[in-house]
Amino acid sequence: MKFFSCLIKGSIFLFSLGLLFLIILFFNVSHVDTLLQYESLSVSDSVDAVVVLGGGTGSRVMEAVSILDRYNPRYLIMTGGPYFRTTTPQLMADYAKHLKTGLPIILYEENSYSTYDHIVNLVPLFYQYDIQSVLVVTSLFHTARSYAVFSSYVNKHGHDIDIFIHGAADGIDYSYWWKDHEMLQRVLLELLKRIYYSLFLT
Repeated sequence: MKFFSCLIKGSIFLFSLGLLFLIILFFNVSHVDTLLQYESLSVSDSVDAVVVLGGGTGSRVMEAVSILDRYNPRYLIMTGGPYFRTTTPQLMADYAKHLKTGLPIILYEENSYSTYDHIVNLVPLFYQYDIQSVLVVTSLFHTARSYAVFSSYVNKHGHDIDIFIHGAADGIDYSYWWKDHEMLQRVLLELLKRIYYSLFLT
């Protein structure tokens, strides 16, 4: 049984690598951003909550704080997981408070380790606080997958929640990402995750 499980996982990995190679060839390396990025074009004038996904280098929090006055949310939600003796959401909130005074009410979701975890754990919070529209802020390279996961989950489970997405600077130069080790790693990993999520989680 263990042998077949490893064989299946290996086959999925090889299939993903092959599909990734074909995708890059088809879209051209300099246009890979079209696969990774998505921006909601028709965001409501106001939303009930701005949700900041854990991860990144702080640019997600900076971007979220910078758009608060534009959308006037009732809540600012930090979502992530444990981090040493604190949590990523607590650290994110501390940074937001450092950047701006008079923030909306901050809510914390502190049990998420993945993009899929975020939406699963956030939905109960949305209902608890009567949140019907959310603007999700994450890194640009993470926007397409995040939007696909969030929108697919709420639609599949019949949740009446409007999902919008907004990208923060991700430090990737898409005109030559394949020439830099760190950018290459981030892009390829995100593409693999995009394939996996498309196959199994959306």
